[in-house]
Amino acid sequence: MRSRFFACLMVIVTCSCRRDAEAPSSSADGVTLALTLSSNQLNGGQSDTLAMTLTNTTSRSVSLSTGACDPRPIIVDTHNHVVVGVEPCILILLRLQLAPGEQHRRLFVWRTDSLSPGVYYVRATFRSEEVNLATPSETVRLN
Repeated sequence: MRSRFFACLMVIVTCSCRRDAEAPSSSADGVTLALTLSSNQLNGGQSDTLAMTLTNTTSRSVSLSTGACDPRPIIVDTHNHVVVGVEPCILILLRLQLAPGEQHRRLFVWRTDSLSPGVYYVRATFRSEEVNLATPSETVRLN
């Protein structure tokens, strides 16, 4: 009984945090998603803090139903292998309320210790019942 419960829980957690390869836009229904990197060039082993910011650009409050892992970074290498962004996420549903002009920011520290030198592509995604957003990819060179 316990193993069946655990298996069902793992399926729910994995499915709830699955992300599609592409989202349509960085703006929808008056909500925008922006990604800020500390640098586009990093040395091996150096960390970078990624800032993912949701902004309500409307004159009314916006309510978004989302998961605890959003917004989230997606980082791929030149072979399109995801190196960050496929981690399982605990199923916690949030109701995010943004007043007109209000921002919601999530920081993510990207640790590059285990990565090979080369080019990586970084973007942010945000999925809720109301909107599906993704920023354009930023290119980062890891030396």
